[in-house]
Amino acid sequence: MAYQLTATTPESLPEVAAFLRGVYQASSDSPNFDPALLAWKYYEPGPEWEGSRSFVLRKGDGIVAHGSVWPVRLATPSGTIMAVRVLDWASSAPGMGVALMNQIAKRADVVLGVGGSDDTLRVLPAMGFKQRGTARIYARVLRPWRQFRTRTFDGSRALARLLRNANWSRSSLASAAGWTSTRSAPDRHFSFSDRTRDYPESRHVAGFLEFMLRCPGAAISYFSLSQNGVPRGYFLLSRVGGQCRLADLRILSEQADDWIAAYSAAAHAAAQDPESCELISYASVPVASQALEANGFRMRGDMPVLALDRRSLLGEPAHLQLAMLDDDSGYLNSPANPYCT
Repeated sequence: MAYQLTATTPESLPEVAAFLRGVYQASSDSPNFDPALLAWKYYEPGPEWEGSRSFVLRKGDGIVAHGSVWPVRLATPSGTIMAVRVLDWASSAPGMGVALMNQIAKRADVVLGVGGSDDTLRVLPAMGFKQRGTARIYARVLRPWRQFRTRTFDGSRALARLLRNANWSRSSLASAAGWTSTRSAPDRHFSFSDRTRDYPESRHVAGFLEFMLRCPGAAISYFSLSQNGVPRGYFLLSRVGGQCRLADLRILSEQADDWIAAYSAAAHAAAQDPESCELISYASVPVASQALEANGFRMRGDMPVLALDRRSLLGEPAHLQLAMLDDDSGYLNSPANPYCT
C-alpha cells in the first residue's frame, strides 16, 4: 500500500492530537498537546510558510507518522536560506518517520535539528544530517525560595538544591553599559541584514514575532533594546510556569562587550517578573556563551546542532546561531520537570 504525505487541517486536529498523545504516551490533559496550542502551532498565519504546517503519512484511514514544519529564515554570508525544523516528529510503524522526514526535506532548502532523543540522534546522521556546532543550555536562578516552593519536594535533595540555588542567585550581572530595554510591540521598521559575516544566523521578521506573542502556551513579551537611546536590537522573554526563557536576543553588533551588556539588560528585565524563578537560554555561538557566562549564567547541558543540507547551501560552518524561537523550546511545558537548576 502506498504512503502519501498529506497536510492536515483544523478539522483533523483531534485525530492528530490523539495520535501524538499515543506515540508520546502523554495524558489527555498534556499541555503540549492542548488543542489551542496545536491549532496555533500548525495553522495560524505568521511563519513564512503557505498553508498547513502539519503533515502526516497514512496507511488506509490511519495515521502512521506525523511531523510539523517550523520555518527558520537563515541569514548567511551569501544571502537568505529558508530552513525548517521538523517538530512533533512521531511514527507508529518502523521506517515511517524517516519516510516522512525525507518527504518534508524536499520542500525546504535545509532541515535543522537541535538535540533530541537517543533514537533521533542515531537516525538523523544516517539520513545525512551533519553536526554544525553545539547549543549550550544556560540558566540563572532568580528566586530560589519561590522556586523551592513551586516544585515537588524530594527530601534532603530539595534542601541541598535550595541552598545551592540560593548561592547561585547571588551571582552578579555584568554592567549594561548604556543598554536599556523597553517592553513594546515588535518594531516593523527595525530590521537586520539578510547577510552575515561569518556563520548562518536565524532572522525573525516582525510578522513572525507578532505570531509568537499570540502563543497560547506561554506568556511571551517583546522588548526593544537601545544603546544610549539608539535602537540596537530586541529580545523575547517567554515564561512557562516559574521558568522564564530568553527565547531570542539579536543586536546590531559583533562586539563581545555589546553582547554582554545586552544580555545583562535582558536578565534585568526578566527579574522584574515576580513569578519568574529561573531564567534559561541557549547559546550556539561563542559570543553568546561568553555573554551568558559573564552575566552569572551556568551551563546546564548541551545539544548537537544538526543540518541536512543536500545542496551545500550553508557551506561548512563551525556554528549556526540559533535561538529558542527556532523550534518549540520557547513554549513547551514539562510540569514534572519545571526547572533546570
